[in-house]
Amino acid sequence: MKKSMKYTLCAVLVIILVVFIAIFSNPLRWSDAYVRNHVLKLTPIGMSMEDVIVVIEGQEAWETRYIDYESGYLSRGPLVPDRPVSFSGYSIIGEKSIRALVGEYKYLLVTSVTVFWGFDENSELIEVEVWKTVDGP
Repeated sequence: MKKSMKYTLCAVLVIILVVFIAIFSNPLRWSDAYVRNHVLKLTPIGMSMEDVIVVIEGQEAWETRYIDYESGYLSRGPLVPDRPVSFSGYSIIGEKSIRALVGEYKYLLVTSVTVFWGFDENSELIEVEVWKTVDGP
C-alpha cells in the first residue's frame, strides 16, 4: 500500500472517530431512559416542587417553560392505572407540573429534549418524563 493511501486511510478513520465522539459524547443524544435517570439523580421522587424549581434554575442550560400549580402533565407513555385519562387516551400525571427544556442537539434537524415533572397535591414529585421532539425542515 502506498504511503499516501495509508495517510488518507488514517485521516478518514480519525475523522470518523471524531464525528462518532462528537455525536455520542452529548448525553442528550442518549436514550430517554438515560436522560430520565440523570434528571432523577438531580430531582429524586419525593422532592418538593419548590426544590425542583431551584434545581432547574441552577442548571445553566435548562430553561423553565411552564409551571402549572393547577394540573399535571399529559404523559405520552401508556395508560397509568388510577390516573385520570385525557381526551386523547393518555394519562394525566400529577396534580401540578413543571415543563423545562433541558437542551437541544442538531443532526440535520434540531431535536429538543424536554422534561416534565409531575407532583401530587402536596407538591411532592411523583414522576419524571422525557420527551424528545424533532423540528421539521
